[in-house]
Amino acid sequence: MVSINQDMSRVSSEFSSSDFFSLIFSVHATKLISHISNMRQSKNEEVIHNTRVAIRSINSHLKTFSPFLRRKPTGALLQQLLWLDSKISAIRDLDVMISMVTKVENDLVKQVLVTRLQSDRLAQEIKLQKMLESPKLDRCLQNLTNYALRPPVRQKFLQLRAKKSEAKITAAISHTWVLLFESLGNLPKQPNTKQLHRVRIATKQCRYAYEAAAESGLLQSPHIQAWTKQLQQRLGQVQDVKTLRKWIKGQSDLDALMRTQALIYFTQELPNRKQLLTGSKQTPK
Repeated sequence: MVSINQDMSRVSSEFSSSDFFSLIFSVHATKLISHISNMRQSKNEEVIHNTRVAIRSINSHLKTFSPFLRRKPTGALLQQLLWLDSKISAIRDLDVMISMVTKVENDLVKQVLVTRLQSDRLAQEIKLQKMLESPKLDRCLQNLTNYALRPPVRQKFLQLRAKKSEAKITAAISHTWVLLFESLGNLPKQPNTKQLHRVRIATKQCRYAYEAAAESGLLQSPHIQAWTKQLQQRLGQVQDVKTLRKWIKGQSDLDALMRTQALIYFTQELPNRKQLLTGSKQTPK
């Protein structure tokens, strides 16, 4: 198993862009490698969830900090991680749907849906096991480790003075906050699920960027981290219901009345723009 053994709890007082990127990618690479190891032993809901979060955190960092990183190695790693994420997402979505369906009060509807979902999960678990035994996974983790230990920072950025490098990285992190509120502000009064999903993506990128800043000691913004986490969860619930409704509609051999009842149980309630912008007393100014 690939491993990363570095004592890098924070960047040095004299800012180093290489140390910053090595730190944030090493933190999440170490988590991902650990979660993959755990997943080889057990494919329970928590392990699957933790693995996907680790993958998506790294993907988000690769996109946020792409102006500072060499394009070719960054793009290659991103493609590998997107492949890995695609293998995890299907089974994670099924875990979420099973959790939602178990709360249905109608026992007959609940039993039928849970049985079908568990059958689908078993099929995905078999596919996941093949992925875990694939040499492609080991190559992906090895490339991620090499990337974290020696981040491919662009030469022109390395030539900048420490203070200027720090200022540019801080600006990139702050820009995710600006983009988030632009996406919120551009929403219509009654947004649809696709529009809300785009805001969710911007929310996750902002949250992960500020978490990276906190992990490195570069910038502490607990209110922004807390608020974006809350917003991400709210928008995630919207996406979860959309995914479940799509799955129910795809069960063409299910009794029509039962399918209709199931869809009624999971009627989509979309937040409006005002609710998202002012829905928390903790909204940072």
